[in-house]
Amino acid sequence: MGKEKNIFAIVLLLILIIMVLLAFGFNKFAAFMPLVIGIPAVILAAVNIFVEFKHDKEAEQKGLEKTSSKFSWWVAHGDELLIWFWVLGLVILVGMIGVLWGGGTFLFLFLLFKSKQKLHISLLITIIFMLAIYTFLFNVLSLKLYPGILL
Repeated sequence: MGKEKNIFAIVLLLILIIMVLLAFGFNKFAAFMPLVIGIPAVILAAVNIFVEFKHDKEAEQKGLEKTSSKFSWWVAHGDELLIWFWVLGLVILVGMIGVLWGGGTFLFLFLLFKSKQKLHISLLITIIFMLAIYTFLFNVLSLKLYPGILL
């Protein structure tokens, strides 16, 4: 990651953190969307910064330079396209079977296939996620989530 990208990623993370902190001051119905979007975005932005810093450090140690001019567009952007397909899959799952079940199914499939986690680890993380979401959104905030078209 270049210096400009590092600065942008850190500034974006700070904006997201501020957005989430401000959302905690809203009433529970007004805070719903900023928290649902903001908390995962903060986590993803922080993980992205960590991964990019780690990747840059490894590349420096190996003496590798990033030269994308030798690669075709598909090879250079394959990871980004794959992530967009995963996001599209999440949207379809949430639309079809709802937020709780769609999010859980997506997380399980993502951990199993993309992250290459073992079956029992993927299942355990998914169950913990679904229990946490159910407890926080249903019991703490008393919110009703979108049930999906099929459910």
